[in-house]
Amino acid sequence: MVGARPPRTHGAIARTASTSETEDDVPSNDSLLDPHIAARADVVAAYESITSQLASESTDPPDFVSLLRQVMNNYDDADIDAALRYVAVEAVDADGVSAQYFVPRGADLDRRIVYLHGGGWLAGSLASYRALAAILATAARTPVLLVDYALAPENRYPAGLNDADRALGWAWEHGPGGNGKAGSVMLAGDSAGGNLAAALTIRLIQQQRRLPSTLGLVSAAVDVGPGFTAVYDPIGGGDAMAGLLQFYTDVPDPLSDPCINPSAAGDAVIAQFPPTLVQASSDETLLKPAVDLAGRLIGSRVRTQLSVWPLMPHIWQNFLGSLPEAKLALDELGRFSRQ
Repeated sequence: MVGARPPRTHGAIARTASTSETEDDVPSNDSLLDPHIAARADVVAAYESITSQLASESTDPPDFVSLLRQVMNNYDDADIDAALRYVAVEAVDADGVSAQYFVPRGADLDRRIVYLHGGGWLAGSLASYRALAAILATAARTPVLLVDYALAPENRYPAGLNDADRALGWAWEHGPGGNGKAGSVMLAGDSAGGNLAAALTIRLIQQQRRLPSTLGLVSAAVDVGPGFTAVYDPIGGGDAMAGLLQFYTDVPDPLSDPCINPSAAGDAVIAQFPPTLVQASSDETLLKPAVDLAGRLIGSRVRTQLSVWPLMPHIWQNFLGSLPEAKLALDELGRFSRQ
């Protein structure tokens, strides 16, 4: 069990929804850190890296979007040169969507992974996820297609989902270096990218189209409703999701739309999911939704692997330079893609 105190939430993104909190109301990092977290200097450093970037937070919406993009552009500590040492990068046009293939030496070109980055539907980029994509490609011995899908608020729902849809369909037919059809394609993503991966799977089921061979949901926002708590989550605590949704979609009731809120999908849809790996941290806000989805998948007899990692920050897989669990989690994702 992680921590003895009741779960708490704390997050700069959450506080953008309310201007009533003053600086004196915000507890210090030391008062929020679970003692198990505090015992790991590398984990503390990862959290401090996140919170230091949030210090300039603003409640003004345009500034908020800029802040989140700044945070996501620096949400890793990997040595990019080392990550790319044995990986070729190929820029592609995936049916009108900008993307990059990361191809490790000795890759099985019959297999592919389509990866959708996180960033609250508003942020993240090819540049900020290059190291993760390269390490995942190496771990899986498989080309990874990193997708530069359209971001809100400039391109609201379903623009990003449509881009993911086109990129996945294209990857089935086009590999790196002019290679043709794939025998296996994993669809994976983290945080909002994991939301898009689950939502796209639901859309494909609804439309009776070809599904990905496997699904990888990494700290995924599979339930965008309110009320979830965390031991400590500086970027996703409190009312963060409600604040993000207002930028992402104009749908009047987004919580009832399973292509926005995958947890709203019916049991008949859930039962048709492909084999699914669900990764989450024991300390993040998105833990309970991840566990709930895994439980529904298992109850529907879908091959499911639920993998909960103690103490980790949200999307810890990006901290490849400092947290050993980052590469271990990507190794696990890579192995699952080959099943």
